[in-house]
This record gives sequence, C-alpha cells and structure tokens, in this order.
Amino acid sequence: MADHVRREARDQYIAELQDAWKGNNTDREVARIHNTGDARTDAYLDQKYDLENSWHHGSGKRSQDSAPRGPVYDAVEGQRVKDAAYAEMVNELVTAWQRKPLGVRR
Repeated sequence: MADHVRREARDQYIAELQDAWKGNNTDREVARIHNTGDARTDAYLDQKYDLENSWHHGSGKRSQDSAPRGPVYDAVEGQRVKDAAYAEMVNELVTAWQRKPLGVRR
C-alpha cells in the first residue's frame, strides 16, 4: 500500500515538473515580459531576454557598476598565471622527497 502511494506521488511530482512551463509561474526572479498567447513562445522569449540582459538590469547599456570586481586579465596574462601555477606544482612534486612528512617528529 505504501509503495503504491509513493509511486503515485512520484508520478504526480514528475507530471508537475514536466508541465511547469505551461503554468503561470510566479516564482521567477523577474516578471514575465512576453504574452503572445503561446506558453512555449513566451517562455522562449522570456528566457532569451533574461540571458541577453542578465548582465545589466535596466537600459541595456553596460554601466560602471556591471564591470567585474577584481583584476581582469587578458589571455596572455591568464596563460602566464597558469604556467606559473603549474611550475610551482611541479617544483613541489619534484622536491617532495626533501621535506619532512607532516606530523613526523624526529
């Protein structure tokens, strides 16, 4: 009996997930913008709008506030940082035999 109830609840849950795009969901972070009468088209257009405008809410122009925080590297600087980190890792592996293991006292 309990197994049948669990299976029925699971099937209902899956059906709700599959049909979620059809409903008027109010749990979106932003309100729906498009209302063409077709739920699929509305969902597609809203998602497209969200993706295109997620970096800046408002006028669609990049502002000073939307710039990423911290240093911004170009490809050459990024490769230099990767190479330095790799060289440090290799050096640690090569010289590991020279260091005392952690927790060993002599």
